[in-house]
Amino acid sequence: MKNEVRLLGIFSLAFIMTDFFFHGLNGFNLIQIQSLRILALSFSSASLLFLCSYLLPRAIRKFTLMFIIFVLALIGFTQVSYHLYMNANYSFSLLVSMFSRVRDYAGDFTGYLKLKNFLMFVPLLGFIWFMVKVKLEPIKAKVFLVLLCIAMASHFGGRLSLYQFNQESDAYTAAELYANPFSADMSLNQLGLSSYIVVDTIALFKPAKEEIIFIPEPVDEPVISVPDLARKIDDRAWIASMADETSDVMKQIDAYLLSRRIPDKHAMTGLFEGKNMILIMVEALDWMAIDERLTPTLYRMSQEGYFFDHYYAPQYSCATGESEFIALTSLVPRSGICSMNTYLNNAFPQTLFTLFNRENYVSTSYHNYTDKFYDRTTMHRLLGSDHFYNREELPIPLLRGWPSDVNLMEEAFAIFGQREPYFSFIITSSTHFPYDEDSTLGNRYLDQIDQVHPDFPMNIKRYISKAMELDKAMARLLELLETSGQLEDTVLMLFGDHFPLKTERQDLLDYSKSTGDRSVGFDINRLPMMLYHNGTKGKVISKTMSSFDILPTLANLFDLNYDPRLAFGVDVFDETQDTLVMYPSLNWNNDHGFYSVYKHRFTPYDVNDTLSEDEIKQINETVKIYAEISYQILKRDYFNKREVLR
Repeated sequence: MKNEVRLLGIFSLAFIMTDFFFHGLNGFNLIQIQSLRILALSFSSASLLFLCSYLLPRAIRKFTLMFIIFVLALIGFTQVSYHLYMNANYSFSLLVSMFSRVRDYAGDFTGYLKLKNFLMFVPLLGFIWFMVKVKLEPIKAKVFLVLLCIAMASHFGGRLSLYQFNQESDAYTAAELYANPFSADMSLNQLGLSSYIVVDTIALFKPAKEEIIFIPEPVDEPVISVPDLARKIDDRAWIASMADETSDVMKQIDAYLLSRRIPDKHAMTGLFEGKNMILIMVEALDWMAIDERLTPTLYRMSQEGYFFDHYYAPQYSCATGESEFIALTSLVPRSGICSMNTYLNNAFPQTLFTLFNRENYVSTSYHNYTDKFYDRTTMHRLLGSDHFYNREELPIPLLRGWPSDVNLMEEAFAIFGQREPYFSFIITSSTHFPYDEDSTLGNRYLDQIDQVHPDFPMNIKRYISKAMELDKAMARLLELLETSGQLEDTVLMLFGDHFPLKTERQDLLDYSKSTGDRSVGFDINRLPMMLYHNGTKGKVISKTMSSFDILPTLANLFDLNYDPRLAFGVDVFDETQDTLVMYPSLNWNNDHGFYSVYKHRFTPYDVNDTLSEDEIKQINETVKIYAEISYQILKRDYFNKREVLR
């Protein structure tokens, strides 16, 4: 029996060490009280698996125990590598839903594996070394009974730990994540690798029941001091529809949305009313793309328009697709779900497309690639675009790597430039990764870059070379607008979907020319954003904002008929509203500082300008409510059932 208990101890140690190696390599904090929960859950899983191995013939028990550790290490290895590759962890449901769309990237992903990630297999090697020496004995009933007691006790301790070590400020307890591991990052941090594998596998085949939504006390309506600027909305039909509703969840969504404040109009309302609007989502727009000598057009636009130097692009499961979805809808995606490929039968009554459509604009959208990754043709139609044009309809020349945005602007303008007023949404691709290998655009301007930045590493030079093609595309678009006489009546907004992926964090910190230190908090997600109009005087806007705020900000600038309560961002020019950047793991930042769910701590940018514990708790609750309400809106196709809102 002593030998079996020793074997259980060694197996559990290898199991636990694999779990903790993952925690450290994935960037989670090991020095926290929650590590005790991970220890308990990991030992619980190890002891149960060890006990189950005794149901197998002795001849394959050794192999089975080693294989278990190998699978755990392999999944941990791929999770850590995926996190470095895409700045997020994956769920099995996400892999299944996106496998056919991203399998071509398997080779590229393999080439991006880091040597340090192989540390995940160190506990496995130690366990193999031990197992080679150990001799397994036939199981005795007495020994099996002792092991069963240990396994049962460890399982009880593991389940009990779910209710321990939770912080009051946590949006979700460990027990809630165990029942519904909707956020891979948050669940892995709270539960550990081994337990997450179990609950995520269960969720893949048996989705969790999600019927309860926490609703805070209704917010009192503000006193309207300037009646002429009041935004008046008639809710009578909506309230009547809620009264006839039989679903408690639908009623809760109604009650929450109706309770939200309706902000007044203000001095910036209608600034661009009636003008054309071109919204451009730039692939991986980073501060390195704005250079006075190498990208003069982007630099000029940043100087002559509204330049937002505290714009954040929170990265959800499908980085580009979700940034696009957020900007167009101001809804909060669910972690682990790719909205652009999931909600293809939903109704979306309030998107930037539909809002401009109501003002008799012609709304169209464009991309110089296919629908390979996201079903944009279907989704953009649902979102209100009259037509989505991709590479299959636009004569975009093929290049080694990604196509040129110059061709995209020319082909797109040939369509939307013929019918005013228009709202055009353009998705670029020239600055798409990879930057660590040769490509047509990545190599096109290297000689010019060498004259300005000879000491920059090659991957950064290739990114800048791609950005120079983007710059020429913007110069071409402005030229087309000016030649056609539309420049004075057209507004352009450029925003990034995410920072340059597959780029070392230190490279971004060393070579980006942003204001401030991007190593602080979540500032690696802080990107340049610009709103350009030829008749507008240049101004820097330093108020914190994100892709969630794009819809309400543009809706107000164009004085579109919209309901602010249906958006989960705010108008950045409204001084009465506080902005908030929300991330998929419910981390957040605002003008005062940032909150880390992993560290359970708010860190102010300035110790003399911080938040109280009550304020932090309230924001945590708000972030949770936004995520839950928005998810239920999407999951239940809420707007399709609320015809009064369409």
